[in-house]
Amino acid sequence: MAELGSGRPQDDGPVVAARAGVGEARRRRALPARPGLLGEFERVKRLARSVVVLCDHCDTLAGIRVCLACDVRIKDAAEAVPSEKVSPSGGALRSGYVHAECANEVRRAR
Repeated sequence: MAELGSGRPQDDGPVVAARAGVGEARRRRALPARPGLLGEFERVKRLARSVVVLCDHCDTLAGIRVCLACDVRIKDAAEAVPSEKVSPSGGALRSGYVHAECANEVRRAR
């Protein structure tokens, strides 16, 4: 991640956010195993969320735009539309982009 942020100002928003994400992932990785199946599930779920966030930071720093609906790279900016309210995990709201065809597709719970 450090290579992706090199050449940018230290106070650049995406660099600061990525640095915070790395710190949080390291903190979560250092947490000891929790007792019981549910406790360990919660610990591992937090680690998994950190992995997803770090992937998003890498994409942002590399200038890669990924569709929030289908998780496929958006190659041409003309085929993307802004998506202001998407809940990828944990109920968190996140702005980003979706393919124009994904924006019009009806999604059903599986």
